[in-house]
Amino acid sequence: MKQALGRLFRPTDEESLATVDRHEEGEVVVLRPRAASLTGRRVRGLAQALEQVESGTRVLVELDDVMRLDSHALAALLSTSDRLNQTGGEMALTGLQPPVRALAQLVRLHVAVDVFEDRSEAIRGLERTIPVDLARARRDRSAATTREGHRVAASH
Repeated sequence: MKQALGRLFRPTDEESLATVDRHEEGEVVVLRPRAASLTGRRVRGLAQALEQVESGTRVLVELDDVMRLDSHALAALLSTSDRLNQTGGEMALTGLQPPVRALAQLVRLHVAVDVFEDRSEAIRGLERTIPVDLARARRDRSAATTREGHRVAASH
């Protein structure tokens, strides 16, 4: 009986944290969750990736692989968007599959976060909104902290 209970409560692969790929395209940080479902525990992987994004950053979240979101995933996206907007950053979404698009429309997600049909259109839209001084300051700060060894550049 004890062994059966252990299997019952042990997280399955479906319940493990979602893996999120991260890279930069120009001045935009691109995050791509590698999970069909961002529900339950899996949302924590996305939430952790979003928390690591610096304030004032332009972020594109590609949801091409995602077929389901729950309220926790929506809350993580909305709170990050709000934090970024308050600090001169911005977040956009792309790759919404039909079930995710329907949910996004139902909760009016597009009111708080720009939703683009195409990745290149989203990158252009986000890069257009970056003030030149902010972009220059980010590059200078990144180069300085990398030289001093305080920060390691993200792998591409």
